[in-house]
Amino acid sequence: MNEDRKKRLLPIARIHPIARGDHRNKLDERGKVPFIDNMRRAERRKLKREAKRISVGYVKLIRSLQKSGCGFPIDQAIREFAVEYNHRFASSGTETQPVNFDYMEPFCEVGLIKDCAPCVRIAPEHNHVFNVSDFFNHITSSEQPEFDPIALLKLPNDKIWHFTTNGHVMDLRFAMDTGNEFVVSGFSMIRRGSSMHWILLGGETLSPEEWKERTDAPRKLDLGDVPPEKRAFLNEALERGDRTIGKPRVLEGTDRTIRAIVCGEFDLTSRKHIGRCLLMESDNSFEVLCDNPEIFRTSDLKAGEIEEMRSIMIERMEEYAVLWNLSDGLLQLPDYFSRAYAISMEDLMESGLNITRVSKGGRG
Repeated sequence: MNEDRKKRLLPIARIHPIARGDHRNKLDERGKVPFIDNMRRAERRKLKREAKRISVGYVKLIRSLQKSGCGFPIDQAIREFAVEYNHRFASSGTETQPVNFDYMEPFCEVGLIKDCAPCVRIAPEHNHVFNVSDFFNHITSSEQPEFDPIALLKLPNDKIWHFTTNGHVMDLRFAMDTGNEFVVSGFSMIRRGSSMHWILLGGETLSPEEWKERTDAPRKLDLGDVPPEKRAFLNEALERGDRTIGKPRVLEGTDRTIRAIVCGEFDLTSRKHIGRCLLMESDNSFEVLCDNPEIFRTSDLKAGEIEEMRSIMIERMEEYAVLWNLSDGLLQLPDYFSRAYAISMEDLMESGLNITRVSKGGRG
């Protein structure tokens, strides 16, 4: 963990160790939490009052997250993650956050409610809408100098830059090694020191047969590979459903495209990817592919099984190589906007240029 990340997570480090764990894992044979059950009555009443005030704080925060933002899919996706993180903080401490927390946390600001309960808010944001064909004409033009990622160090620190495609979401499609197409809906990035953290929102379009197969028979969720400290929380959540991963979640504006979040960290000084992650979303879970070795740190798997899982994951990540290359290209969006100039309609009219308005049909 680098120093910048340690600094961001400092509020969590200050929390008392007892408050970090899921209390479901601390129940005795009577189903009671011993250190609470052994308190004096006055202390239990005080604790209950404080818990209620903290609960109200979480509810207000989650509601404000749900009501905020421009409403574009990319900024709403980040809010969905923030809501989930706050829910887990409120209900099960700090040790049950999902794998994607490591990749999405840079887009949040970690703080405390009532100086004792961890929470996350969204970092300051700037929204942009861009034309897909114009952007790719820009980055592939022979007149443009070669892009150097180190130029992104000029971007303000700790601010999110959202970029949403205009037109129909299916206008931007890329062929993958899987044989399917990947469509792009939006891209976000935030600089934290020399690291650029990025999120690409899109989805993999399946054939009618593949879509029917995944929809008709969602596979069961197995908690065997889940770290022990997360199992009680997740098991209780599964009890409220059918214990399956659920049906694939459809990307907004499509019919057979599984909503996916591709995210990662890029070091601007070494010009290398530090971490990458692909999340394929279903109603009840994410299918996770990532190159973070820490994912197996608390697993009960044996050494040989861990190596086998890593090999499978790396092989599968290669099938999505186009997405990592695509993210490299989308990092040029700030440069594209810095070179764009807004010209008013009045100025164009006075210039004598022939302006033709073209209407485009379809959804979006």
